[in-house]
Amino acid sequence: MFRRWKLLRLAKAYYISQYRPKKARSMYIRPVNLHRQQKGEFYALIQEIRSEDPEQHHTYFRMNKETFDELLEIVEPHIQQKTTHRLPIYAEERLAVTLRLGKTTVGDIFHETCDALYRALQPEYLPAPSKEFFKNSADEFQRLWHFPNCVGALDGKHVRVQAFDNSGSQYHNYKDPFSMVLLALVDAHYNFTVIDVGGYGKQSDSGTFTASLLGQKLEEGTLELPEDGNLPATDLKMSYVIVADQAFPLKKNLMRPFPGDKLSHPEHTLIIVCVVHEGSSKMSWYSGPALEDLPSYHPS
Repeated sequence: MFRRWKLLRLAKAYYISQYRPKKARSMYIRPVNLHRQQKGEFYALIQEIRSEDPEQHHTYFRMNKETFDELLEIVEPHIQQKTTHRLPIYAEERLAVTLRLGKTTVGDIFHETCDALYRALQPEYLPAPSKEFFKNSADEFQRLWHFPNCVGALDGKHVRVQAFDNSGSQYHNYKDPFSMVLLALVDAHYNFTVIDVGGYGKQSDSGTFTASLLGQKLEEGTLELPEDGNLPATDLKMSYVIVADQAFPLKKNLMRPFPGDKLSHPEHTLIIVCVVHEGSSKMSWYSGPALEDLPSYHPS
């Protein structure tokens, strides 16, 4: 009997929640918003800044007017809203809001615009490396560092962050209270060619690499590496490799230094070369004259 009475109460509550008449909106658009194009910040203050005050424009948007206009031209097709019975927020204003505020208070506009920026810019500015790209990178490593068939130097860096809500111990590591891992592959000129951002701070470099898209593609054999090539002045073929430090696992296409201190001369030479290249990866996190002071290594 008690169970039946409880079910009846639940059914009644559900009926009321579904069929109770909804309160009509008192207004579709607040009157003050009807004058947005005459009195709104974007149409009054920002347009004046964009046309008359280049210095304030750079302070406001962290870029000059020409860069803003170029970025707007690229992303506009992805964020322009269709005109309906109410006035839409146009692409220029949406981009201005995103670049100026960058706060969750702007809601969907911020997230939609950032997603559109990535979709519009990624193919040109963050393309996936091709076989030709890796081959050219290996040629530069051979020319500058005398390391054949090397497509890049790999390393990870912990960056201190404030703990995210409900993240538990995922971003906690033994060195800093909380951090995330930035994993990067760099070429012979210290330029980033592949990056992975957001690895958990509790992970090791090896764990972050294994979980990254780069690590997965390398493990599956789907990374666009060139076919095995001859070592200089020989007929001996060798796989194209990435060089890293002892924190990373040894694989067919991932080279790391030999362990231990009792090594033969060739093994010791490989360690020196690996250290130089791994150092180039670490140095890429910084800028300044120090990069120019890193010497080339010429094996004897």
